[in-house]
Amino acid sequence: MFVSTLGILVTLHVTSGDTVSIAIVAVALYGLSVASERPVVGAALTGLCAAALALSRGPLLAAGLLAGCILGLALCTSCRRRWLAMSVCTACALGLAAAVALWKLPDGSGPLGLRWLHTLGSTAAPLTRGDGIWLLRNASWYVWPLWPLAAWSLYAWRRHLGAAHIALPASVLAGLALALGAAAPLDESKLVLTIAPLAVLAAFGFPTLRRTLEQWFDWFAIAAYTLFIAFVWAYFLALITGSPRAMAASVLRLIPGHRPGNSMLPLVLALAVTGLWVALIVWRVRRRPALLWRGAFLSAAGMTALWLVAVTLFLPAADYNRSYRVLARQIGQKVPAGECVVAAGVSPSMRAVIAFYGNVHFAPDGGSSACRLALQPQYRRSGAAPPPLDPAGSWDLVWEGQRPTRADESWRLWRLAQPAP
Repeated sequence: MFVSTLGILVTLHVTSGDTVSIAIVAVALYGLSVASERPVVGAALTGLCAAALALSRGPLLAAGLLAGCILGLALCTSCRRRWLAMSVCTACALGLAAAVALWKLPDGSGPLGLRWLHTLGSTAAPLTRGDGIWLLRNASWYVWPLWPLAAWSLYAWRRHLGAAHIALPASVLAGLALALGAAAPLDESKLVLTIAPLAVLAAFGFPTLRRTLEQWFDWFAIAAYTLFIAFVWAYFLALITGSPRAMAASVLRLIPGHRPGNSMLPLVLALAVTGLWVALIVWRVRRRPALLWRGAFLSAAGMTALWLVAVTLFLPAADYNRSYRVLARQIGQKVPAGECVVAAGVSPSMRAVIAFYGNVHFAPDGGSSACRLALQPQYRRSGAAPPPLDPAGSWDLVWEGQRPTRADESWRLWRLAQPAP
């Protein structure tokens, strides 16, 4: 169920806080399952996860996770020593969060603490009409096929809502949903928090489906992922052969100037994965296995096959479209060895990319007085960018460049010609 979720397909392949958030909520659920037999150990682990979410995503979402965990322990009829577990969970969450706050925040303790404090104000606001429209448009496919199965699970187990496998994930989901209601603006980075409890509920709802619905999930997975894989192959062949022209042009529009490689290994791997997917379909149709998890297995296998085929065939093109490697190396060639560079409007993640690929040494925040070079991005939608740190001196433009796939984005390197008096 987790692997077959559409919305996290790209998220789990990106090094970001979203992936960390999914892991934190998943470990919190694991702690709740342990707490049913070992209340102190499981509750302590769950409380530490709530504190970790506070440090990574702010106190509002962490409060929702903690409230959901406490509610789940209170409703769970099979959990032992529930009041002890609830107390330990709350104490560990508040204790760790308070300890880190007292350690890091009194004096602003560097850019990390200041950035954390600065982002707190942008993580708490009531949902607007636009957030509601976004939720209706995106949530249904983002958490597919989890949400219909999770809803069915609550209905199928409606007489056993106090059972641990229903009470715990449903309570966590409810707590996070309430927190999301006051965490505008709403986007995918917050919606990922609901994936883990939805996956648990969906897993327990799937075995209770009627045979006709189970068959429907089977055939939907077969038809949908076969069609998606066929589309990937069609666009790849159009890119290689140039026909049909409309399909080839739609791909080349995203990678202007890119030349496809001539390596056979990706093609062989994609053919092998496609063959395995076809073999799995034949096995399902001919054998008709009586397995409770076959629909979930087909969805997960189809998602995996689709992702592997897309990556093996289009990884060079995707890398060309998304990567900043070539741009970073161009910047590095313009920066003399040993000189530091001021990051004027460059995000921390972009600094890391440029520093790694271009071997550029950026000045730390607040320590740029000795640097005579400055790097600044410019975006067409925001108009012309002024010289960096103006009016702190006279700056001359040294170099300007851009990626071929982003005509609306350019990068400028400035040199300090005359320091401010």
